[in-house]
Amino acid sequence: MRIRKSSKIITIVIILLSVVAVALETVSGRYQETALEAYEKRRTMLELADRLALGSDRLTNSVRAYSATGDPKYLREFESELNIERNRDKAVEGLEVLGITDSERRLIADAKRNSDALVSLENKAFEAVGAGDLRLAVGLVHGSDYDSAKASIMEPIKQFKSDLTRRLTDEATEQSRLERLFSLAAAVTLVSTLLTVVILLLFFYQRKVVNPLAVVTDNVADLVARKPGARIEYQADASEIGDVARSIEKYRITVEEADRQRWVKSSLSEVSEGLQGVESVDRFGARLLESLCPLVGSGCAAFYALDDGSGVFTLAYGYGISDPEKILSEFAAGEGILGQAVTGGRIVGLSDLPEGYMTVSSALGQAPPKQVLAVPFEVDGAVIGVLEVGLLAELSDEQTALLSEVSAMAAMRLDILRRNIRTLSLLDQIKETEQRTRLILESTAEGI
Repeated sequence: MRIRKSSKIITIVIILLSVVAVALETVSGRYQETALEAYEKRRTMLELADRLALGSDRLTNSVRAYSATGDPKYLREFESELNIERNRDKAVEGLEVLGITDSERRLIADAKRNSDALVSLENKAFEAVGAGDLRLAVGLVHGSDYDSAKASIMEPIKQFKSDLTRRLTDEATEQSRLERLFSLAAAVTLVSTLLTVVILLLFFYQRKVVNPLAVVTDNVADLVARKPGARIEYQADASEIGDVARSIEKYRITVEEADRQRWVKSSLSEVSEGLQGVESVDRFGARLLESLCPLVGSGCAAFYALDDGSGVFTLAYGYGISDPEKILSEFAAGEGILGQAVTGGRIVGLSDLPEGYMTVSSALGQAPPKQVLAVPFEVDGAVIGVLEVGLLAELSDEQTALLSEVSAMAAMRLDILRRNIRTLSLLDQIKETEQRTRLILESTAEGI
């Protein structure tokens, strides 16, 4: 067979294999995107379900506070949530837009219907307050009937979240399986392309084809072995070899990005799980630092939470600090690197650390960190906490992404925790008020 004809046949073969590889890689990427979309959809829908529960909780908190105090501001908060903010209605609308199954729709409808029914009971409490009978109002919103009605709202939401999580997780798992299958097929096709080029073109293009192909093959082996600094050469080459090199590089970047995203998501989940069930800000800080610091390579860190009473940020927990007396116990907005993070609402870094600023302590000795980051925890434009992290080395891209994701997630968790603490404090005050009222009534009765 003539060289010219052989060259054409070889070129056709190479092109066909390359097209198949690109097609497989494209399909693999689409499945990967679909899997990520499923996880994102699950996250958004779970947030909407939480928003439905939050709307009901806000109504409950407002009516209970109004029943206990008679303060009109709580009535305004109730009416604002019911008619203006409309978290419950917006959550249901959002879930319908994203798409839910009939069984999931029934659960959400049950929760919304039961929440609407609870409003009628809450209106009776408002009428009792209007008549000056706070005791009756408190009894209505703290009685067994109210608690049962409240449970009939939360139970369908809980079941909905469970069903939704299972369904979307199964969908994402299936998409990931198909992505891995097509990714493997793409890798096999790419390797086949390389072998075809080496075998068929070795006799025709010793200098222009064989030697470059040998180098690219070595590069692929390095990538498969995950050697540090491995890269694909000849990406700027305009020949078929350059096409192959660029395809492999695209595949490498895709795989690395997928691995990076998986690591960030799994690490975020690990930190999030550690924050579940905490009941105090100090314990929140301890759980956060103990799980996050090893993931970002931090040897020392401190967490500060906003004190609503004083407006300053106080130390909640320190991690790996060799001399706790040297770290700040509190600071205000604008003071130092931590205060700058509060006023700016963004991460602030400090590299040239003053002597004795912070020291990493371990069983092997002590050493100052190379960099300190102040990470604000912001919710609705307000900073409610600041994380100070001492780093012995620069953060990788995935560690930087994780730190950003954790700050957003932890800020929401901290906000919820603070609200819960305030709610418990208010309930305690209500109980104390009831006890004092009962004692006064008993004393009055005895005097009569």
